[in-house]
Amino acid sequence: MEEGTLSIVKRDQGYQVRYAANNPCGPDYQPYVCADEPILLALLHQLGTAPEAIMQAWATVQLGGMAVLSLCVSLRQIQVFFRPTP
Repeated sequence: MEEGTLSIVKRDQGYQVRYAANNPCGPDYQPYVCADEPILLALLHQLGTAPEAIMQAWATVQLGGMAVLSLCVSLRQIQVFFRPTP
C-alpha cells in the first residue's frame, strides 16, 4: 500500500481526479476523468474511501471547490486508474 493524496475538481465534461504519492521521489500520474457522478462515486468506493469522506468531497466539489483526500492505495489500484506521466 502507498500513502497519497487525491484531488477532485468538477470540469465541463465531468470530474477530474488526480493522485499524487506522498513520496516526493514518486512518479507523477495523469488525471483520471470521470464522465459523471456515478462513475466518480464508484471510483472513490473502489479506492476504499470512507463514506463520510465521500460525502464531504461530494459536497465540496458540487459547490465548485477542490476536494482533497488522504488515502492508501495499492499498486494495482494505481495501475488501473492512474497512468504515469510520460
